[in-house]
Amino acid sequence: CQFEEAYNYSEELAVVKKDGKYGYINNIGKMATPFAFSGANSFHNGFAAVKLQGGWGIIDKTGRLRIPARFKAAGKFYGGEIEMEVASDMGPLFPAKGKLNTRSMLVLED
Repeated sequence: CQFEEAYNYSEELAVVKKDGKYGYINNIGKMATPFAFSGANSFHNGFAAVKLQGGWGIIDKTGRLRIPARFKAAGKFYGGEIEMEVASDMGPLFPAKGKLNTRSMLVLED
């Protein structure tokens, strides 16, 4: 088998695992991003949450990190927003939890 794990396509990209790392392939099986992530979620509205160097961040479809991987946990995108849990070392100005929208803005929970 070419991949250790493979998941359903979302926005013409699928999460796959190879040699212990996650990456994305396109709908013809070609690598779309490097296999550089220790965790990866499906794409929604052109963005996906990935785990890199112990933290979660957001990439675009080219694999470019759009939001630094500094979050403790990441949920799934719904309606253009994703729930992220802030790592404790980010300081008291950040809430413990919040939502990020696709414009990279932190939306505080009520």
